Amino acid sequence: MDEPGGLAIASSAEPTNDADLQRELYLTEEALAESERRYRLLATNATDLVIRANVMGRITYVSPSVAAVLGYDARDLIDTSVIDLVHPDDRARTQQAMADGLGTGHAAPTCFVCRSRGANGTWIWTETMSRPIFDPDTGEIVEVQSSIRDVTSRVEARNQLRFSERRFRSALASSPAATAVVDLDHRAVLVNRSMAALLGRAPAELEGTDWRRWVHEPDRPLVAQMANTGWGGRVTRPLDLRFRTPEGAVRWGRLTLSPLDLEPEPDLTPGAEPGWLVQVQDVTVERRRTELVERHNLHDGLGGRLRRQETDQLIQDALDAGWLTVHYQPIVDLRTRRIVGHESLLRIDHPERGLLAPSLFLGRAEETELIMPIGRWVLEESIRRTGVRWALGDRTWVGINVAGSQLIHDELTGVVAEALERASLPASAVHIEVTESTELLPDGTGRAEVGRLRALGCPIWLDDFGTGFSSLTYVRHLPVSGLKLDRTFVAGVDDDPQSAAIVDAVLGLAEGLGLQVIAEGVESERQAMTLADLGCPLGQGYLFGRAVPEPGL
Repeated sequence: MDEPGGLAIASSAEPTNDADLQRELYLTEEALAESERRYRLLATNATDLVIRANVMGRITYVSPSVAAVLGYDARDLIDTSVIDLVHPDDRARTQQAMADGLGTGHAAPTCFVCRSRGANGTWIWTETMSRPIFDPDTGEIVEVQSSIRDVTSRVEARNQLRFSERRFRSALASSPAATAVVDLDHRAVLVNRSMAALLGRAPAELEGTDWRRWVHEPDRPLVAQMANTGWGGRVTRPLDLRFRTPEGAVRWGRLTLSPLDLEPEPDLTPGAEPGWLVQVQDVTVERRRTELVERHNLHDGLGGRLRRQETDQLIQDALDAGWLTVHYQPIVDLRTRRIVGHESLLRIDHPERGLLAPSLFLGRAEETELIMPIGRWVLEESIRRTGVRWALGDRTWVGINVAGSQLIHDELTGVVAEALERASLPASAVHIEVTESTELLPDGTGRAEVGRLRALGCPIWLDDFGTGFSSLTYVRHLPVSGLKLDRTFVAGVDDDPQSAAIVDAVLGLAEGLGLQVIAEGVESERQAMTLADLGCPLGQGYLFGRAVPEPGL
């Protein structure tokens, strides 16, 4: 059998008699036989499947690896049509790919992916590299040799990624957060309705435009300065800018840019590659309120300082007098309604004013160093009480909120480890909840502490998912175990298609990343049933119970 690349034995002189001619023929046949033996040795021991077919598409040779790749006995495929192994839906483009390769008249290989039928009737995704075999005398194609490998896992992983991206894009389009996807040239390739509403224009009007032009002209130098500083593939810190609508109205927005690694979809602007996620939080009301407060403080500066001093004293008194208390709200399995965990929530039990909600003091505590002793007390008390429950047979876990400043200034992992040892608890019984903050950005100092807590064995939850400025970046860069879906998305899940689509997309993203999801703010049976039908595993809210001093009450 002639082989391209086989040994070519050429006599240094023309044969002079029959004996020389016979010797020349013998050496040529031996060389061809050796070439054939070498080829079959390689084909027999190769892990890839090797198939040779004649110009009519009938199989002439099959390597033994066909048993491992497709499950056939090699002898059963000899003299059968090679195209019969290809899925009916893939045959036309497979034949076209092979015809295009053969039509070149060169030995260059042709590569294509298709589904091939296994011996048990299942379809396997395969990658095929085919090349023509030429007759050395006539130069005509006599056979086609194909090297075939199983790429099912690779194709399925890619399809899953594309499916997750499509769900993400669907959720992005209907998200209440003003968001746009822009390419590396700053052109908007996808603008959701919330962003369009903020800017007072239709999404189609904004797509294809330079997003920097959306910014009010006096503030554009700030964007240019941000670009000159270099984003470097990092999430930018929030920047308050003004945006002008076509009617001339000016709105304040808190801008954040985060890198976005998605494969381009056909519905995007041709040639565009997503580069950044532009998110703008409408802070017009907040800015106006701040301006009013600042004006008021010009006349009432002493009053503002006194109120802060009173709050500081309240917190200090609560620490010194033991007024701090922890209440626990149940987290349930939405299918079985079984309680699986509790979130610990801080309160101040004031002897005269009664139970004080954290909204009255926690914000001020986080502005000062007072959050450090408060946070440590909550950790130690929550772990201690959970240890008591475990000793009594209640093996539910506890979720504890941690402020960003605790991750920087407090030896948090050491505190947790010591509390776990005292309570005789495994680290898996204590779930740490973090919110999106600058301390946890890719270049933030808090990320290292989160990594140490995860290494200790504590699951990490990203709280209020979807409301911050860079949720997807946190999921990618932090070792999170789960997401807590913010109540703003849960509120309309049972009667608003957009809310349901967002929840469905987040659940798909979480499933693709192997993350758990807790839906916060579940207040009705319809919400709980809808969430369960969408595949949300866990829920938390007034429907299942309010926060109480002792779980089970």
